[in-house]
Amino acid sequence: MKVMGLALGPFETNTYIVAGSSSTRAVVLDPAAQTDALDDTLRRAGLAPEAVLLTHGHADHVSAAGEIARRHGIPVYLHPADAVWAFTAVNQLPPWYPPPEPPPEPPRSLEDGQRLSLAGLEWHVLHTPGHTPGSVCFHIPCEQTVFCGDLVFHGSVGRTDLPGGDADQLRASIRRLCELPASTRLWPGHGPQTTLAAELRFNPYF
Repeated sequence: MKVMGLALGPFETNTYIVAGSSSTRAVVLDPAAQTDALDDTLRRAGLAPEAVLLTHGHADHVSAAGEIARRHGIPVYLHPADAVWAFTAVNQLPPWYPPPEPPPEPPRSLEDGQRLSLAGLEWHVLHTPGHTPGSVCFHIPCEQTVFCGDLVFHGSVGRTDLPGGDADQLRASIRRLCELPASTRLWPGHGPQTTLAAELRFNPYF
């Protein structure tokens, strides 16, 4: 598996470009900003984007999704609980983020247990609310990898004091994540990569 991470936008959101080892197609995960930088990275890697996957709807994770989708004619995937507001005026963070540009077509729905075959990989969708109602993780079992958005960070967890946040749901989602093998690699929405084993040992929220 190939993973290229870029910390983009005012909040240094981790945007990932992910592809199977032999694939020439890629997934763009949580495109936060700087579409030209994303396109340049794809071009240098010899990859063509196949889809945009969104872990949740906050502006610092979706603000380049519409433009990437329009440039490349590819779909955007987002859980419906976040899709209802992600590309509307309520989802802005002035002065850093204006309302995100919507994709040309409405986002395709994600649901718990769904499986997607994209970029030479099989992605398992885990609905993990708490940070937002529609937060999801993307699990790639054959790579023992989870892209966890703002559910978990190295040594911390996502905040629950924003609209739609729910601390009880977040705790339940973390317990669900803990059912995976301890060797699972976690790629969060902000900060460095970690492992489930490390978080089980050192993260006070676990």
